[in-house]
Amino acid sequence: MNGNCIDVNSQRVSRGGVTGAEVSQRRIPIPDSQFRFIADESTSWSEQTWRFVADYAVQEDQKAYFSIATGFLSGGYSETCSQEQTCLSYDPETNTNYEIGYKADLLDRTLRLNAAVFYTEFEDLQRNQVFAFTNADGSPGQETITLNAGKSNAKGAEVEATWLATERLTLKGSVGYLDAEYDEFEFDSDGPGGRAALDLTGLDIPFAPEMQAYGEITYDMPLASGAMISWSANVSYQDEAETSPFDPNAAGRGVARHPTYTQMEERTLVNANVTYTSADDRYYITAYGLNLTDEEYRVTANSVGALWNFTMYGPPMQWGVELGVNLE
Repeated sequence: MNGNCIDVNSQRVSRGGVTGAEVSQRRIPIPDSQFRFIADESTSWSEQTWRFVADYAVQEDQKAYFSIATGFLSGGYSETCSQEQTCLSYDPETNTNYEIGYKADLLDRTLRLNAAVFYTEFEDLQRNQVFAFTNADGSPGQETITLNAGKSNAKGAEVEATWLATERLTLKGSVGYLDAEYDEFEFDSDGPGGRAALDLTGLDIPFAPEMQAYGEITYDMPLASGAMISWSANVSYQDEAETSPFDPNAAGRGVARHPTYTQMEERTLVNANVTYTSADDRYYITAYGLNLTDEEYRVTANSVGALWNFTMYGPPMQWGVELGVNLE
């Protein structure tokens, strides 16, 4: 192993001299008495969720509905806790969703339309937090733990439509609007139960773009042999959004600005394909192109203090061919 080492034990799994060969997933080579504390507990969570729906037939092939639904995300433990203050369980995250919608088949059933508006309330939000502590030897340390941080709400609207414009031409489209914000979001800068609680209610909720839209066109071209060639293209748009609970663009809102960048920029992706299907629908071959404008876009990112930024990008422009057989 190359690199700078403090001493020979820098190459070992443990400063106490334990080597990798001595480590087993079934056995800990150091007795429990050598640990400052042992975290050995279990907790279970249960939640009754329900959904209520009422619908009304406005006309034939048209329906309006109203629904209330609840859901929850189970509680748990932080995966890498090392302190008694941080090896604590966090509670389930719960939500209640209210939705009003309309579904219809129009224009002699050539146009299918779905529309909805919704409002969702979230309680006991699960959020990661960096907790600072002092090690037994007096040195400073920190680790990331999960806590129940507050409340939020999301309201919005969605509309989608499919239109059989002709026997061969199909058009699809959708648009969605989302307004998500925190009602309560506090960060305990001195750790769980600490003295200093920082109000972060003004931050952006991660992965909540304000606008999304999609459009698709498909044209089916039958051949004299009975086979079919289908041409299709689609374009999708997504507004910018934050990927991290702690928005690095939060300067001026009482929060120190991060030097790293975790924003999902707005993006427009264009895809296209052409498919040949045999007359008996048994075989098909598709040539496709994805992200044809070679858009560079971030899909997730997480900053670690002022040290570095973990970032993942979406795939670049791709071309390919797919062969298929229907065995039924």
